[in-house]
Amino acid sequence: MAYFIGIDLGTTYSVISFLGETTGRPKIIHNDVGDNTTPSCILFEGDSVLYVGKEAKIQIGITDNIAARFKRDMGSSQKYIIDGHTHTPTTLSSEIIKKIYKDAYSMVDGVGGTAGKNGAAGESGDPSEVVITVPANFAHEARVATKEAAKLAGIKVVKLIDEPTAAALYYAFENRPLWFRLIWMVSDVLRRVISRFPHVMRYYSCQIFALIAYCPFQDCQLF
Repeated sequence: MAYFIGIDLGTTYSVISFLGETTGRPKIIHNDVGDNTTPSCILFEGDSVLYVGKEAKIQIGITDNIAARFKRDMGSSQKYIIDGHTHTPTTLSSEIIKKIYKDAYSMVDGVGGTAGKNGAAGESGDPSEVVITVPANFAHEARVATKEAAKLAGIKVVKLIDEPTAAALYYAFENRPLWFRLIWMVSDVLRRVISRFPHVMRYYSCQIFALIAYCPFQDCQLF
């Protein structure tokens, strides 16, 4: 079974979820302490990461060896000196991604092809697609830095999607009638086919999209 992974790399909290082929619905993956969100905080000891998440957050105000809210500087030349060592927003973000992705490995069957929470091994290898949401006002440099952070964490990002767009798509899919969901799925399938066979499918896809456009679905407010 393939799993499609979505990551919200947040300024204060980060979340990872998956979309399974059996249900077709997104589900948040709880981290190793049972929470559905992970604080975007890192506690260092020297050049080594001691804790990421809640364990690091509770040390704020107790020690200075903590990195937090670095997402705001993604794509910039900002440097963080922590316990005598230099870090960048990109390298710090990679530690957050690495942490929540590692939790996903252990909590969900099939993610990464490793044993899941109930001990049953997954059927697939690495997740076939990983999407990360980013703020709509993220500059090009910040988006490149986000992809680089995922790469440093050993994850391949196939797409970055703006957070407002992600929210709108979820609302549209969850609150529209069945015919809308079917059109959505047909459109997505066509997009994938066209990307593989552009010259063969271009004509037929245009005809199908034209039919959709002329259907009497006047109550659709998405477009």
